[in-house]
Amino acid sequence: MATLVFIPAFWLPATLAAQAEAYVNTGMRNVRIEPASASAFSGLSANERSVVAFAMISRNEGNLSRRSVVLDALNALPDKDAWREAAALYFDGNAASRAARLAALAARQGASSPAAQLLLLEKPGAPPAADSLSGFGPALESAYAARRMLDESPKTAADIQRILILLELALSDAGDIPFADRLLVDLPDRLDAAGLSLEAAIMARAIQRQRPMKELEKKVPAYLLRAGDFHGALKTSESLDPMIYRNTRRAIQAMDWMILASDYRKALEIHSKYLAEARPIGDDAFSGFELSRSLLRTRSAVLLYLLGDSKEALISLDAQTKSKKFDIDVGYARLLQAQLLFEENMDLSRQIAEDLTYRAQESSLYLLEYHATVLEGLALQRQGKDYMAWINFVKARGIAASHLKNPPTGALALGQMLAGLKLTPGGSFKAYMAEILAAEDATAEHEAMQLLRFGMPARHRPLLWKKALLENLSARRLKNDVVEALQAFLERPSVHGASANPGGLTGLADVRLWNLQPSGISPQSFPLQKNTALREKSKAQMLASLTEGAVFLIYSKKEALFVHLSGEPVVMKSGFIPLACLAGEQGGTCPEAMKPLLDALATSKTVYFQAGNLPAFSILSSPHKLDWRVVHAPDMIAVNALAEGGAYRLCSSADLSERKAKTILGIREWKGSVLLLGAFQRRSATSPVYLSQIRCASEPRLWDLDRFVSIPAQSRWISPMTSVGEAELARLLTRSGAVWIQYDEKEADDDLLEELIDGERPDGRYRVIKASFAE
Repeated sequence: MATLVFIPAFWLPATLAAQAEAYVNTGMRNVRIEPASASAFSGLSANERSVVAFAMISRNEGNLSRRSVVLDALNALPDKDAWREAAALYFDGNAASRAARLAALAARQGASSPAAQLLLLEKPGAPPAADSLSGFGPALESAYAARRMLDESPKTAADIQRILILLELALSDAGDIPFADRLLVDLPDRLDAAGLSLEAAIMARAIQRQRPMKELEKKVPAYLLRAGDFHGALKTSESLDPMIYRNTRRAIQAMDWMILASDYRKALEIHSKYLAEARPIGDDAFSGFELSRSLLRTRSAVLLYLLGDSKEALISLDAQTKSKKFDIDVGYARLLQAQLLFEENMDLSRQIAEDLTYRAQESSLYLLEYHATVLEGLALQRQGKDYMAWINFVKARGIAASHLKNPPTGALALGQMLAGLKLTPGGSFKAYMAEILAAEDATAEHEAMQLLRFGMPARHRPLLWKKALLENLSARRLKNDVVEALQAFLERPSVHGASANPGGLTGLADVRLWNLQPSGISPQSFPLQKNTALREKSKAQMLASLTEGAVFLIYSKKEALFVHLSGEPVVMKSGFIPLACLAGEQGGTCPEAMKPLLDALATSKTVYFQAGNLPAFSILSSPHKLDWRVVHAPDMIAVNALAEGGAYRLCSSADLSERKAKTILGIREWKGSVLLLGAFQRRSATSPVYLSQIRCASEPRLWDLDRFVSIPAQSRWISPMTSVGEAELARLLTRSGAVWIQYDEKEADDDLLEELIDGERPDGRYRVIKASFAE
């Protein structure tokens, strides 16, 4: 007989987190503990009474006026004398004598007494076992178990998932965590070091629910910066130091954070209010050039460009170059002029860059000379002068080796890749590919970073070089190299952008990105073991699918590259598609833009795409005829064990007919584990996708499903196509080895649903989505 699994039993309404009254979760219910009252213990089990009593003691430890109220409330307990004696000693004993006095009292009261439990808090040299803390409540017990897991850095994605599941109550419930300030004070640092920076910030605030801890709160901005929540970091910093903008260095840092957040208006506001007349010292965190008032003005001109006012930006930059004396400020403004003009007026851009190379060389401004040399080479390459471009790139390598320490080399490697494909088409390009991908991982197409930090030309299209490389490899009939390149392109997970990191394993790619940015925090390393066996299985699946035809969709922020490979020898076709068209938009140029892709899909069996992206269900009339495959980073795969026996949960917001519901509930012989999901729906038009919920009794959020649910491998999850967060559902389900089936509820009859639940592949409006490594 089927059993109900998958969805955790404990969910709290979102409004509960906003309640003003302090409470503690006992594992069965939430119990109000402020003000402390004897009525709080009414109707509770013995273990629940213990949790509530310790929560009252913990909350009022530092509140002299409330201690007597707590002691009075403890009179309601059956063993009130033991509780009152232990609490009074804990309240009154100083740190030096309390442990000895508690030990004496515990010896008299017994091993499981209140005094013995409180004694656990007084032995920093002998940390307690997590299972000895059950009397303090499930939130503390499980969070402490997570803390002990973090004695060592997580080694695999599965380790990350296990830690998150232990932290479910601490992260998703707004109740007190008794004695968290004693037992969990280093947990935020441990989470941050593991790449769970958003969880670190949440835990830091959770630990402070009973009382503020200024030293812990000072760490919150760093956690938020690594998580990519730059507005949150700035707000917290302002609350810690209301005079933050009087310090020029801190004001520049705040401006930097807003640039990283892509809030260019706020960055300009900070510049105009606090930095317009500043005289900064030191080096610019982005460009590496020496800070000056002129450099900040030059940077602000670029922000105007990013806000859409390219004319005013170029006028402002031109004004910065009118000085008679050539120096780094003038040179940097000229460099940015050349970058912004690259697509608009390439010949002028090249001339500016060429002039800069000579003037920078004369002044021994090696970093400026390096960037100008690379930019001139890119312009020459685009103009078809590949040999001249190659000379520039060789010169730039020499400047970097002789005079610079770790300059950004992504633009240089890009130029050598593009010129090399023309000059030596039979060569190997693996080293350049690795260098460019590493640079792309460090920018994630962040326009300001590409311009200000990496010296890229404006309006750079990162898919152009990928198309050129794949065409080269395909023309040379290097089928294995084509598949290796496609795997490398597709396994790079998409990031969510500033202030949109959902946390958990899904948000680790965001943390890795923001960790690399010059925000003022020390970069860390978050290595996880790569599942090389599953990566090889993914490549083998790709290779095998070429015979019957396969389409590969590689995404950028504004467009996607489709690559169609089929036949023997393999023939390649490719093209670019605006993202709006792939998302299902029908008007404008979309019909014309989509035609080559639709023709390719009509002669293909499989389509591959990156985790975090998903083509719209509606682009095909018969999506079930294709195998839809998500490609994952090999260190982000967390395949769980198979479920024992069949399992399902009927939790659907779709309109199920009475007969359909009876049919599903009546099935007892399941082929594998199946969950019939409803559609996730946003709470409001502006609500984040990860806060969308299924409208059923427990109302689970996508955020909770992503972090706290252990999804069995090869389980089948079935939901209607109207669900929001499709790409995120595809990511989190398939990385666990599960299968996700989307169906069109308007056309799905009872028989179709029953066949899908039973593991069959009938005709109908649905699609089956798996990981690229799945069978």
